[in-house]
Order: sequence, then structure tokens, then C-alpha cells
Amino acid sequence: MKFKYNVALGLICLLIASFVFVNRDKSAVINAADKIFINGIVVTVNDANAIAEAVAVNNGKIVAVGSNKEIKAFKGVSTEVIDLHGKT
Repeated sequence: MKFKYNVALGLICLLIASFVFVNRDKSAVINAADKIFINGIVVTVNDANAIAEAVAVNNGKIVAVGSNKEIKAFKGVSTEVIDLHGKT
């Protein structure tokens, strides 16, 4: 009886762990950009004329502008990272 309980408990834990792992991978793919440009001077041309360091691009459209740290969150497995070396 104890053996069956341990096997059932082990299978439940395995099922929960695989569910968490699968969902984590899906969210990473959804947020990943095709290209990220880092270490640059990005002029936003908004009302505040803010300057940023980095840009994330997905399917040819800008999806995020911000600091290097903020934009690196959009890096996926196949994301191309382009270092601008301080260029505008």
C-alpha cells in the first residue's frame, strides 16, 4: 500500500513539474524579439525627447525601447543581438 502511495505521489509531482516547465517555455517564446540593439543612443522623438540605450524588434516592428537591462529581457534562443557601441 505504501509503495502505491509513493508511486502516485511521485507521478503527481512529475506532472506538476512538467506543466510548470512547459508553460514557462511558452511565455519565453511569446516575448522573444527577432533582434535587439543594445549599447546605443536611441532618440525616441516623443514629447519628452527621451534618450534610451536599447531597442527590441519583432517582425520588423519596434516592440520595446529602454535600458539595456530592460531590453535584454526580450532575448530568446534565436534572437540576434546587435551591439551599437554607443552609436546613434
